[in-house]
Amino acid sequence: MKYEDYKDKPLPDHTELRYDECLAKLVLEEFFPNEFASLKICDKPDLQDKEKNIGVEVTKAVNPIQKKNESLYAKICYGVIHNKENEIKKINASYKPHSIIINSELMEEGDRYGERSLLGIPEENNFDRITKSFEIKLNKINGQEYEIFKSNYFFIFSDVLADEIMIDDAIKSMNQLQSGKKIKINKVYVYVPHYIYVLNLEHERKEIIEVRRYQDSLANKAREMVILREIG
Repeated sequence: MKYEDYKDKPLPDHTELRYDECLAKLVLEEFFPNEFASLKICDKPDLQDKEKNIGVEVTKAVNPIQKKNESLYAKICYGVIHNKENEIKKINASYKPHSIIINSELMEEGDRYGERSLLGIPEENNFDRITKSFEIKLNKINGQEYEIFKSNYFFIFSDVLADEIMIDDAIKSMNQLQSGKKIKINKVYVYVPHYIYVLNLEHERKEIIEVRRYQDSLANKAREMVILREIG
């Protein structure tokens, strides 16, 4: 395939480079250049810098139903599906409508799909899914398959907008989970709409960085990385 074959189309479901790993690499190198300058996309962990003895495992902590809806929605927007109405029905059937309060009035929430937007799947706005993803990955890197580095990091994609109390609680929970573990995580980077939350587990500190101006351009660069590898 040529580069033009990918224009105005969603990325294929399976590519040689994973989009999420490309984006994580770009984000870390853009906002933390003193620490991350030449990450290589590898496996177990996903990003590595052997000279600096750094390993980064990349994962997602998102609602799986929402993730599937977003994929279908992108394909609808790009016009690359055969039965648009059938896919819209799948999106709208993905979550049972429930009551919400709008302007002090109780109303029934409608369909997920809209011509210009996709409604998210409602769930508790907390770090539970993120903490669970942390626990799963922590157990894996303490197994036998992962290469271990002096500095070990997690990069987690999420859509949960947190306050400072939530982040402080997450730091405590994560440190409790890794108490007694041979391999510990130094920092966790949580990438959400408009922000990066830096959870410094080693020193029990946090940092909130606003990145909204850069997210679209970084997403486009990550897409470009995937496409260039596909066309060789």
